[in-house]
Amino acid sequence: MALVLPPQEAFAPGAAGAIALLARRLATPHDGFEPLVIGTPPPLPAFAAVPFRAVRPAFWGGYAGAVGRALRVLRPALVEVHNRPALAWRLRRHGRVALFLNNDPCEMPGARTSRERAALLEKIAVVTSSEYLRERFLAGLAGHVDVLANCLDFRELPPPALRENLVLFAGRMVADKGADTFVRCRRCRAGAPP
Repeated sequence: MALVLPPQEAFAPGAAGAIALLARRLATPHDGFEPLVIGTPPPLPAFAAVPFRAVRPAFWGGYAGAVGRALRVLRPALVEVHNRPALAWRLRRHGRVALFLNNDPCEMPGARTSRERAALLEKIAVVTSSEYLRERFLAGLAGHVDVLANCLDFRELPPPALRENLVLFAGRMVADKGADTFVRCRRCRAGAPP
């Protein structure tokens, strides 16, 4: 089984986004499957306990071409593509493909129109992380989409950075922009007179 990350996801401690962390948790050997994560070379060493294959987007074929070349060699039983409908569509010739969606599919290249989503449903298994995303994918369509909630361990996420309590306003200082109302409300909450 190959788990294909979006090209911007870094598969490394300290650099991983939510999708890379999710793939790391899913990429554990089970039931005869030996998962392998495929993605672009991370800026730091990749997660040590998980098999990882770095692919470099080439001039010819880009990221999809590089992943496709790796899949031709690996010949996995299943290809899981995370959050990239257009990439899943291009990789469908490399065996069974499942598309896992964690964001609104109607905003993604390759799934914006009902025609694109219907074509995906005909050739690819689609899984969403929520009922809302399932409904968005099936808007105007009849078909089957599974819902599988994410399994992130929030203890693995870095603590949020402390931020300065600062607000930046960019625009003309006119009443319909609301800057005066915002300042007035902030003073009231802080206990200062309006």
